[in-house]
This record gives sequence, structure tokens and C-alpha cells, in this order.
Amino acid sequence: MQLVDSHCHLDLLDLTAFGGELDGVIENARTHDVTEMLCVSIRLEEFPRILALTEAWPNVYGSVGIHPNEREGREATVEELVRLARSGERIIAIGETGLDYFRSSGDNDWQHARFRRHIAAARTTGARSSSSTTRTASATPPATTTPRLSPRTN
Repeated sequence: MQLVDSHCHLDLLDLTAFGGELDGVIENARTHDVTEMLCVSIRLEEFPRILALTEAWPNVYGSVGIHPNEREGREATVEELVRLARSGERIIAIGETGLDYFRSSGDNDWQHARFRRHIAAARTTGARSSSSTTRTASATPPATTTPRLSPRTN
């Protein structure tokens, strides 16, 4: 069986358990049948590390973007996201992106604008948007619930 880790942050790992080297992480993944990984960007300032990982490891792909809750750092224009997405052969996605109301409160217009820029960049490059999710926090349970699926019998 071959597995793909579709959302990891190899650039942010504490590598102490692996002797400070990413080689051990990649080998550990390989021994567990993880053959490819998508290293998802959360800040533009760290994108060069993601790009370097994709150039060093043939089974590591990357994205460029800014996490929905990330207020530190600078915003990217659509043009910059497009340029960065085209800067590496294995940069295949835009994001991490989405609307995350679980960790954000108040005026979220900035999140909406960022999401729109990410989508525009993905459309321009033909890249996928990575981790496009909407999460909300609620004090009351939803009015309806999803029925539990029973195991297949055939």
C-alpha cells in the first residue's frame, strides 16, 4: 500500500528525536508506506524553507500561502502567490487556506480577502487550494445531526 500525507509541516518539526535531521523523518514515513508528502505553507516568510525541501526530497511537494488564522507577517498579493507557486517544480498547491472561525472572532473580513486571493492565485496557476476548510465554533449543537453509517455487509 502507498500512502500520501496530504497535509504536513515538515518545515516546522522539532527534529530532536531524529538527531536534528529530516532524513530520519523521511525514512520513518517511508517505512510506514508514506511515499509522498505535501508540506503546507502557513507564512510567506517561511516559504523558502518549503521550496528547499521540495528541491532536496523528490517525494516532498509544497504549497505557498498563509494560514487562515495567521495575523503575523505580511499579506501576499495574487501576483506574488502566482510567482512563488511557479518558482518550484513541485509547488503544487495554494494554501493553507480557508475560513476558520473556530480560532478567530470579531471582524473576519481580512480572512475573506485572503481566501479570495488564494482562490484567485489557484485559478491563475491551475494549482489546487490546500486545506480549504471552513470551521465554526458554536455554543449550541446543530439542529440536525448526520446519521451514523452502518458497516457494509456485502
